[in-house]
Amino acid sequence: MSSQKSSFVDMKVQKRNGQTVPFNSTRISNAIANAFKEKFRLPREAELPTREQEEISQLTMKVIHVLKDRQSKQYFTVEEIQDEVIRQLYENGYKDIGEVYADYRKQHTARRASFEAYSIIKREGRMVSFKPEKITMAIAKALRAHYGEEGVIDNLLEKANQISELAIADIRKQWPQGKALHIEEIQDIVEKTLMTAGLHAVAKRYILYREQRAKLRQTEAQAQLDISFDCIKEIRIKNALGELTPINLNELRFNIETCCQSLENVSADKIFKEALKNFYDGMSDEDICAANIMATKSLLEMEPNYAFVAARILLLKEYQEAIGHHVSF
Repeated sequence: MSSQKSSFVDMKVQKRNGQTVPFNSTRISNAIANAFKEKFRLPREAELPTREQEEISQLTMKVIHVLKDRQSKQYFTVEEIQDEVIRQLYENGYKDIGEVYADYRKQHTARRASFEAYSIIKREGRMVSFKPEKITMAIAKALRAHYGEEGVIDNLLEKANQISELAIADIRKQWPQGKALHIEEIQDIVEKTLMTAGLHAVAKRYILYREQRAKLRQTEAQAQLDISFDCIKEIRIKNALGELTPINLNELRFNIETCCQSLENVSADKIFKEALKNFYDGMSDEDICAANIMATKSLLEMEPNYAFVAARILLLKEYQEAIGHHVSF
């Protein structure tokens, strides 16, 4: 059993955005299960009978065995895996389920194509594809949190879909040509849509949840910074006269923060934390500047605006050399 498991653990899947990720058999099982539920008009949260669960497990293993036989490939695309799922459904007497799966796939493909002009910027700066279903899931969770266990019934799921469509329509109306939306912008739109729909109590719960998560992230980020500070608080900086002076972390972070002003989707904390990895005892102001620029450039793939931050850091250094003392924007 362990050798069988390890044989497909090494398999890779290439997502539609080009990213290669480890193979996950659970995703196949879930996709087949959702097709069964769709066929029998069951909500996604419903649990299928034991017999159907066993059939889904068998179908999943058949898909995996076929993929293992083709494992000479470097990776499988999502489409290749979906094609094999449909083939197995048809060949094993589940033609009606296969048709449901294929129809959903076509609808999802068309829907995904309509959102290609949109993308999401996550909090760490990483850009991912826009997935409307995630908005629906967030709204469903908010409804479920407010109504308790009743949140699994069909009318609340239908309500989540309705509100999600309103939120998506708002996005299309505001940015018809597409846009890279920050996750906070999406959440603001969800809040507004909940309020407009008259679900004030749900919106309030959603807002409070956002605030709690924001405080938790801030606490975690501060804790990580404190750990980093402890590691380098003994570092000394060599000035122009060759003298060693204690490092002023607050001043260094403030300078980076001023270089980030008015630029969207950039984080002074991320630059600072990355720069700290290259700090050492006895480094000069030029070394610090180089470390800050290197840290900033490492984030360019996530957000092009980091190029402007790097340019400002370099400009600060030139100002300092011209004026003769530390400056900031």
